[in-house]
Amino acid sequence: MNKKTLLVSLLLLSTGVITAQKEFKRNELSFVYGYHPTSDWIDLFSDGISSIVGMNTKNNKSLGAVSVMYNYRINRIFGIGAAVSYSNHNKDLFIGDEEAGKRKLDYFTVLPRVKAEWFHSDVVTMYSSVAIGATLTVDDIDGDKDESTRIAWQFSPFGIEIGRKVAGFAEVGIGQLGIAMAGLRFRF
Repeated sequence: MNKKTLLVSLLLLSTGVITAQKEFKRNELSFVYGYHPTSDWIDLFSDGISSIVGMNTKNNKSLGAVSVMYNYRINRIFGIGAAVSYSNHNKDLFIGDEEAGKRKLDYFTVLPRVKAEWFHSDVVTMYSSVAIGATLTVDDIDGDKDESTRIAWQFSPFGIEIGRKVAGFAEVGIGQLGIAMAGLRFRF
C-alpha cells in the first residue's frame, strides 16, 4: 500500500513539475513610457548654461521616453535583452527678447539590458535591471541638423509587475528610459 501511495505521489509531483515548466514563459515584450529621461536633464543644464550668455528658451516641451523592450529569460531569475527608445525636446530660442529660432532634439537609444527577478509570487514579480548602450542625438535648429552619439544607460533598482502572460509594470530608476516608467509586458 505504501509503495502504491509513493508511486502515485511521485507521478503527481512529476506532472506538477512538467506543468510548471510549460507555464514558464521565456520571452517578454514590453511597451513602456518613461518620465524624465536623462536627455531632459541634459537639455535643462544646457539651457541654464546658455542663459548665462543671453540665449534663453521658452515653450519647452518634452515627450518623455517611449520604449519597446525585449527580454529573454535565461532562467527564473535572470534575463537578457534590449530596449529601443525615442525621446525628444522642442523649444523656442531667444536672444534677449528677440526670437532666434526653433530647436528640436530627437534622441534614438539602443540599450542592451540585464534583468534580475528577485521576488516571485503567483502574479507579482519584483526585479531590478541595468542597461548600457548608445544614444544618437539629432539636433535641429531651423533646419540646420547636427548628429552626435553618446553613451546611454539605465539603472532601475526596483520594478514590480502584476500579471502572468500579460502584466502591468512600473519601475523607478535613473537613465535614458526615465526616472519612473510604466507599461505593459507580454510573456510568450
